[in-house]
Amino acid sequence: MKGLFLIEPLVALYSFASFLVLPLVQQYVYRRLWQELTNTTYPVSANASRCGPSNTSSHHEVSAVELPRGLDLFDLVSVVTLELDKFSQ
Repeated sequence: MKGLFLIEPLVALYSFASFLVLPLVQQYVYRRLWQELTNTTYPVSANASRCGPSNTSSHHEVSAVELPRGLDLFDLVSVVTLELDKFSQ
C-alpha cells in the first residue's frame, strides 16, 4: 500500500509535465515545417498585417495547405508510436 502513495504523485507529476511540454513540441514542429516548406524564416513580428501588400507571395497559400497536413502527420505518427510502445511492454 505504501508503494501506491509513491506512484500516484509521480504519475501526476509526469502528466503535468507532459501537459506543459506538448504545446512547445507542436510549436517547434510548426516552425520547422514552416521553414522547410517555404524556405523563409517564421514571421515573428506581431504587427505584420496579413492583408498588406508585402505578404502577397504565393508560398503563404501553399503553406496554408501543406502545413496542416504535415502537422496532422506528425500528430498521427506520435500517437501511433505511443500506442505501439504501450503494447510492446
